[in-house]
Amino acid sequence: MLDAITQPVLNVADHSPEFQIAVAPTFMYDSNHNFLDPAYQQFAAYTEDLVKYYNVAGGFSAADGQHASPSGTPITWWGIYNEPNFNNLDSTQYTQLYNVVVPAMQTVDPSLKYAAVELGDYAELANQFLPAFVSGVTAHVDVLATHFYSTCNQKDSDATLFATVPGFANEVGDIYAQLNTNPALRTIPVWVTENNVNADYDKGGGISACNNTTFVTDERGSSPFFAAWRPLVFSQVGKGGAGALPLGLRG
Repeated sequence: MLDAITQPVLNVADHSPEFQIAVAPTFMYDSNHNFLDPAYQQFAAYTEDLVKYYNVAGGFSAADGQHASPSGTPITWWGIYNEPNFNNLDSTQYTQLYNVVVPAMQTVDPSLKYAAVELGDYAELANQFLPAFVSGVTAHVDVLATHFYSTCNQKDSDATLFATVPGFANEVGDIYAQLNTNPALRTIPVWVTENNVNADYDKGGGISACNNTTFVTDERGSSPFFAAWRPLVFSQVGKGGAGALPLGLRG
């Protein structure tokens, strides 16, 4: 399933995507999406195998044989979990997970680079979620990543969506302010690794993941509206100091 997306991406552009390890395999969670191993050692072992699969000749061994990436193209950048604040991890738990997973991956390939947190962000969240991470992280960090979406409701007006953009820039500044409280993180850049007008998606059966109503595609993510909204976002978060902004995801 991973390779259906990963292998084509490895063969385009600069051949160096960020691989976001969004979640653990399903069997590592209970029915409420809590880790069955709260020490995160099982998840760390899984991430080691991912690195071996893509970056080590011969891949990794399992009960059903040897597994290795068919492209042989290594992956340098890795995002550690996706939006932990929306995926049942508080900031202390995420910090513990990060401090276990990154050293495990480094034992396989010490040249890797890491995007931490991948925060599902909205106004003032950085000041709520990041203090525990910034003060407690001991593993290596190359980038602090965050995600910005203007809405999760297709009924919100165009004006409402435009009004969210200054908040994106302010939040980038809040993240830098948090990083500055730890001398070891003061030079870490902030990347916006997900961004679009609408975060909603079809969770199955034509139902909105955000509103539990009938899902409707928000056409503003690929329309003339986007041609106005995206340059404004790029300008505002760039002035705020963000080091990267994606072409657009989700919505």
